[in-house]
Amino acid sequence: MLKNLTLRWKILIALLSLSVIPLVVSLVIMNGLIERQLDRDMQQRAKGVVNFALKNVETSQRELANYIQFLAGNTDMVNSIYYASLTGDNEQIKRVVEGMQKNINLNTTLVVDKTGKVLLQSGGDSGKEGELNLADMPTIKEGLAGNAKSSIERFNNRLCLITVAPVKLQAEQIGALAAVVFLDDAYATPLKNLSGADVAFYDNGKVEAASLPELRSVNLPPLLADGQGVATLGSADYVLYISKLEGKDRGILLAIDNTENISARRHFRLLIFVIVAVAAALSLLVGLTISHGIVRPLFAVVANLKEIAEGEGDLTRTLEVSSHDEVGVLAENFNRFVAR
Repeated sequence: MLKNLTLRWKILIALLSLSVIPLVVSLVIMNGLIERQLDRDMQQRAKGVVNFALKNVETSQRELANYIQFLAGNTDMVNSIYYASLTGDNEQIKRVVEGMQKNINLNTTLVVDKTGKVLLQSGGDSGKEGELNLADMPTIKEGLAGNAKSSIERFNNRLCLITVAPVKLQAEQIGALAAVVFLDDAYATPLKNLSGADVAFYDNGKVEAASLPELRSVNLPPLLADGQGVATLGSADYVLYISKLEGKDRGILLAIDNTENISARRHFRLLIFVIVAVAAALSLLVGLTISHGIVRPLFAVVANLKEIAEGEGDLTRTLEVSSHDEVGVLAENFNRFVAR
C-alpha cells in the first residue's frame, strides 16, 4: 500500500507516526494513572467518612449508655419507680424523666417494672403503658435480667440506638430504665453536615432514613454484595459505600458526590484531545514544509529527465541548487550532466 503513495504522503505519514502516536500513547498512559489516583483518593475519602460515621454512632451509643446508667442509680429515679410499682402512680416518674430529657436529646424513654410492665413511655407513643413484647426487644430483656446493655435494634418498627440499665433498690432489682434514639432523617442530617457525605441507614434490605431523600430508592442488594457502587441521584453522580452495623442486615449507606471527580476526568480527556489535535496540526504543517523542500527539486529533476527522455528537453537549462543535502547533491550532479 505504501509503495503506491507519493513521496510527500510518505513523509507526512512518517512525521505523524513519529510525533503524534508516541504522544497519544503517553497521554493515554498518563490519563490511566490520573484516573487510578482519583479512584485511590476517593477510596481514602470514603474510608475516612465511613470511620467517622461509625465512630459517631459508637460515641452516641456510649454517651447514651453512660447517662442512662447514671440515672438508673439516681435516688429520685429509684424511689419514683418503687412508688409507681406499688401504687400505679407514675407522676413522680414523669417529673424525673422530664428533668432528665432537658439534659439529653432522647426520642423515647421507657421505665418498666421488674415484670416488664411499662410504667412510663415518654416521647413517641407518650404515656403508653402495658406489657412489652420482650421477645422483640432483647436489649430490654437484658436490662430486666440485671445487665446494662446497648445495641442497635428496632423499636416501634423503627431502627434505633437503645440502651438499658437495671434499677435496683438495696441490691434488689425493681425495674429498668431504657432510652431510645432513632436512626432517622434527623439523626442522618447532622452526620452529613459533619462528614460532607450523605448518610442513610438501612435494615433488612431497605433504606429507612436518609439525609438525601433520593437514597431511599437505591437498589441495595448489589451494594450489599459488592460493598460499593455508583448511582445518579437527582442531577448528581454519587459513589455509594456500605458499612454494616450490628447484624449483617443493617448498616450505614454513604453517598459521596462524585460530580467533581467525573468533571476532572472529562476535562483531562478534553485536554488530551486538544493536545493531540494541536500536535497533529503542527506535525502536518512541519511535514508539508519539509516535504515541499524535498519534493519540489525532485519534481524539477523528474520533469527535466522526462523532457530529455521524450526528446524535447532543453539540455542547457540547469536546476537551482538551494541546499547542501542529498537533494542539493542530486540537483548539482544533474547540472553537471546537462553541462557535458
